[in-house]
Amino acid sequence: IDLYSRNNASSIYLARSVTSMIPRRIVEECFSLRSGRLSSTLSLGINIDSGGVILSSEIKRAIIKPLYNLTYEEANELIDYAPPQEKDLFLLSKLLTKCRELRIKRGAVILEQPYGCLRIKNDIATLKVIQPTYARRLVSEAMILAGTIIAKFAVYLKIPIPYRSQFSSVLPFKTYTSNNLPLAVINSHIKQNLKRAETSLKPDSHFSLGLDHYTQATSPLRRYSDQLVHRQILAKIDNEIIYSEDQISQILTQIKVAEKQAIQIMKEDIQSVQFDWFYINKTRIWQTYFLRTISRTNHIVLLYFEELEMDIACNLDKIENWNIGQRIDISCELFDKAKQTILFKLKS
Repeated sequence: IDLYSRNNASSIYLARSVTSMIPRRIVEECFSLRSGRLSSTLSLGINIDSGGVILSSEIKRAIIKPLYNLTYEEANELIDYAPPQEKDLFLLSKLLTKCRELRIKRGAVILEQPYGCLRIKNDIATLKVIQPTYARRLVSEAMILAGTIIAKFAVYLKIPIPYRSQFSSVLPFKTYTSNNLPLAVINSHIKQNLKRAETSLKPDSHFSLGLDHYTQATSPLRRYSDQLVHRQILAKIDNEIIYSEDQISQILTQIKVAEKQAIQIMKEDIQSVQFDWFYINKTRIWQTYFLRTISRTNHIVLLYFEELEMDIACNLDKIENWNIGQRIDISCELFDKAKQTILFKLKS
């Protein structure tokens, strides 16, 4: 199972299907946290004060029995209404908000916004726009907190694991926020000014998260690097032999190829579904905002489609010297089904 997962490196999420890193049957029967069933976990206990400061923490093997599973919509209602008999999520959300506020004080860059995703349903491309909600913020912040605690644990005990780090950047907040640009345009250009996050065995600070140390560890069923972190931490807890730095480095090198392949497959799938979506809506005029030029020679630019809540690389019939956030109305001019490409035409 381990070699199977390592060769896959990650799960692949496509518009029509999902290819699980670990065989799906094993995930569903052994690893998924189903309600009413006992499950083995790597669990964290964290003591946080009213200001979001971590006072103490522990990492243990644990057996849990979830009472019930919630959708994001159901969780959001419990947080929003906070019924007296179900206050746990509300209190957890409030506490994690304090952690988030503390990260912001330390320089964290928050880039929350709606985002669109296209899925294939009954052979038809459909759009779903995901809005930022209390529940999604809770999950995101809990994952960041878990990654922080596990990274500190590994640093303290000198456990070799893959850390995520990011060098600091000078960001143009005032320049963009003062121009009344759409939030997605502002966020896109802030991201363009951020340094690329890196994976290494050296623990270092993560600029946009506002953290001294961080690792990704909350998705061991869909990312092999997360599974590797779990294995190292559990081996240390159980007083067993852990991988050396050289062994971890070799494994990370091995899975890098599969990770890049998975990213490319998902990227091509997104482009294919976008092609189908625009073909269905080929008579539409789209309101977009200019983000940046990708290739002036080939007339390829990155545009933000407000209705779709997506940034999409577009091949235009001509290119001009647009300013960041300048509105550009376009329509579909020519479809090449063989190459899955679209030529867009500027509308005056």
